[in-house]
This record gives sequence, C-alpha cells and structure tokens, in this order.
Amino acid sequence: MSNNAIQKPIPRLTSVEPLDGSENKIDWDQIDRIVQAELAAIDRAIIPSQSTIRIRGGSTHGRTWHLFSYRAFEPQSDTGIDPVIAGLTFAAAKESNTFSISGDISGESLGDVLFEVPRHEVTGPTALIAAARDVCRKLVAGSDKIVAALKDTLRQQ
Repeated sequence: MSNNAIQKPIPRLTSVEPLDGSENKIDWDQIDRIVQAELAAIDRAIIPSQSTIRIRGGSTHGRTWHLFSYRAFEPQSDTGIDPVIAGLTFAAAKESNTFSISGDISGESLGDVLFEVPRHEVTGPTALIAAARDVCRKLVAGSDKIVAALKDTLRQQ
C-alpha cells in the first residue's frame, strides 16, 4: 500500500447541531436581544393609534424556564385598563438540547389570553433562534389584539 493513499479527514458538517447536552452554550442574553428587536415591530404597529401608551421591554427567568422575554404595553394610568404583555417563553424540553418555545399576548394582571402562538419544540441554538423569530412574527401579526385590548374599558384591573 502506498503512502499516497492517505485520505483527508472529512470536515464536520457545520449545519448539524451537537446533541451533547450543550444547552448551557445558549446565549440567553443574545436570544433576549433578538426577541426584543423582533417584538419592537409591535411598537411601530400600534403607536399611530395608541400614542399615549407606555412601552417597555423586559425579561426574566425561573426554575421551570430559561427565559421569558416580553414587551409591556401600558395605557394611561387614569384609564384603569389592564396593561398587555406580548412575550415568549423558552423552556427545556424532555430531550437534551431541545427547547420548547411558546408565545402569547395577554393581560398583565387579568391574565386573559388575547392571542396565542402554538408551542414549538426545537433542537439546538440555530433552530432555537429561527423558531423564536417565527413566534415573534406571529405575535407582531396579532398586534391588532393589543390595540383592541388597550381600548377595551371592560378590561379594568
């Protein structure tokens, strides 16, 4: 056998996500920044009809979820109308490096769900970002629910 028969190693496929429990490699701050940037489109959609509302972004985490990233839409305080939250929840799924993503638009205090995006389960960071963007786009498409809720005097806190 000739020494010229040595084959070059095949490079690892860069599009394949590792399934080695690397969920701790997810940069949750980066995910939050992406979600906030995507959800900011809601601001632009509702400000023309709701110029007096206060908008704030935020995020939190808990024992059962990695990240809840949201935008809060608060009407003038003298209206007594419950603020509206548009947000995404990222939680670990049963399998390693798999995540569950859900999104909804709901009342801050009342908890009334005004619009809901079905849960996604994805594996790996690339799929996680793509699914987060998809859920955000669907929430942005439901921004008319926010406008209606902020005008609904029956939604008193």
